[in-house]
Amino acid sequence: MTKRKRPERPNMDGDISPPPERHQHGLIERLPQSILDDQGRIAQPLRARDTLELMERAGTITTAMLDAGAKFHAQFFAAGFVAIKAADISRIPGNSGPAGSRLVGSIDAKRRINDALAACGGHASPGGSCLWHVVGCENTLKEWALRGGWNGKPVHQHRAAGILISALCILTAFYESAKSN
Repeated sequence: MTKRKRPERPNMDGDISPPPERHQHGLIERLPQSILDDQGRIAQPLRARDTLELMERAGTITTAMLDAGAKFHAQFFAAGFVAIKAADISRIPGNSGPAGSRLVGSIDAKRRINDALAACGGHASPGGSCLWHVVGCENTLKEWALRGGWNGKPVHQHRAAGILISALCILTAFYESAKSN
């Protein structure tokens, strides 16, 4: 016997609330603007809040630090460090434009990520490890701290937050100095 999924019920404001399973992925919020779904219908999407946004809203980090983290994450994604679950259709022969253009961008992004991590002490440093796992791979701060933190040892969550804040501070200064050069 299969269990039937109950339809979502509107809340007091008439909005449809997300299913309970959606809350397993952290704090979620409804985007302020409507978008069109793939069939052209109006949708009110939900999205999970990430660690840096929560820290910025709490006043723990500055907007400049949030921007530096977003830039690091974008470069991390461009470098191909984020695991993509679907096959890249552009890798099929004869399916895309210039063959080497994506590779050059990826190599440049990898160099920029390595330079940013070097400024924070390198991959094996507390700040570098935290940036890689929390900002790049989008793990929560708690996951990074408990899973192995720095040097394979768990880190207390308050110390992990301090490590991330200091790494973001260094990252912000690194991007500012790169901009002025």
